[in-house]
Amino acid sequence: MQLSIIVCGKNDDYCGDFLGRLKKHIASLHIALHGIDWEYILVDYNPPPNKPLLSSYFNNDERVRSVIVSQREHQSLLSRHLSMGARYLYSDREVEEEELRQFGFFGQYGFYVGLHYAQGEYILSTNSDDLFPVGLSDWIPDLKPNIIYRAWRRNVGESDVDAQMQHILAGQDFTSSSWMRSLDKKTKSLWKAQGNFVLIDRQSWFDIGGYLPIPHPRLTENDGQAVFFGLVLGKSLFCLPYHFVNIHIPAPTYLGVTRKLNYCLPGIDYDHFKERECNEWKQFKKAVKAKNVFSDDFLKINISSYRKRFEYLKHSFQALA
Repeated sequence: MQLSIIVCGKNDDYCGDFLGRLKKHIASLHIALHGIDWEYILVDYNPPPNKPLLSSYFNNDERVRSVIVSQREHQSLLSRHLSMGARYLYSDREVEEEELRQFGFFGQYGFYVGLHYAQGEYILSTNSDDLFPVGLSDWIPDLKPNIIYRAWRRNVGESDVDAQMQHILAGQDFTSSSWMRSLDKKTKSLWKAQGNFVLIDRQSWFDIGGYLPIPHPRLTENDGQAVFFGLVLGKSLFCLPYHFVNIHIPAPTYLGVTRKLNYCLPGIDYDHFKERECNEWKQFKKAVKAKNVFSDDFLKINISSYRKRFEYLKHSFQALA
């Protein structure tokens, strides 16, 4: 199999009409990946007991495979971390366990689980709010191992989604609104491509360890951290000359707040916010910010001095997963 796509979701009507967006997302992939041997790993995360599984809506789609992270598994993950002394901190207070138990979705852990079920030679991590125009299938046969592939993102509002889908279903490219063009002018570095699209060969994903399986509702720059780990291991970064379309819906207030929620595990001296203050991270961020969007070469930087720390973190967090 050439490609596995892993997406985590929950049938809780996230931001309204979540199922509708998911259906459009999968429909666009059928168009974009015509002629490619691919599968879709749908991780049904902590599914509500009073609603159908997300996968039940796709029983007739042979591409879709279901993986379930149960409520018991979700809560057990948090319990293991708390038992090891994990702390969750806002700038002005520490979050107590009762409040932490209310968080029902840990997406990076869901991807970590889904990764172990994927069968594709290459694996794409993306989101259910993304639409994929024609052209993606052109790149899949030429992918090479040990390269982290990213892609550019175009944001559209809910009012533009149906128009975008009509273009995609007709086998056409995205439309380019004035808003999109203004966004493109600001997109001059690989850092701006850091969201929603991480495509790597299977072995490299396991070398990296997926996303750190930390129980957190919205861990800041967790995808950027995975790219950073890959570069630590000597892999290269390349941005495909391809745009996908993100259905831009403002996140619920509590999720916006949780981006400022730090995770610390004193037993292994891990502080998520401070971890990104090391010299290697600064070197990484400077390099991807300096990269020009029109350049077609591969980014590779020497930050191997972080490797011992990376291996320690990878094995420490996997032991808790």
